[in-house]
Amino acid sequence: MMKTPEVQVAQALKSVARNEHIKSYIQQSNELYPLLLKAAKRFVTGENKQEGIEIANELISKGYFISLEYIGENITDSKTHLWLLCIFLNLLYFPLCIQVK
Repeated sequence: MMKTPEVQVAQALKSVARNEHIKSYIQQSNELYPLLLKAAKRFVTGENKQEGIEIANELISKGYFISLEYIGENITDSKTHLWLLCIFLNLLYFPLCIQVK
């Protein structure tokens, strides 16, 4: 089965994102990181929970309805998986703890 160009690009970007060596190189690049970060900002509210909550509050104050997702598809070890599960369950069962207005 032939893949569409969109699928091929998506797979290439996922492959790059999961490669720690390439990811580190991009994050340390003064040219690449700001450019790619600007493109990602349309879809990603922050690099950590606090940044996401701050942006969510800003959007809510402007009348937007929001949904926050904690993305962890690149996690490869079981300790981190368990830690992220605890964070997710805390947000699910104790949503007031995240302080979104």
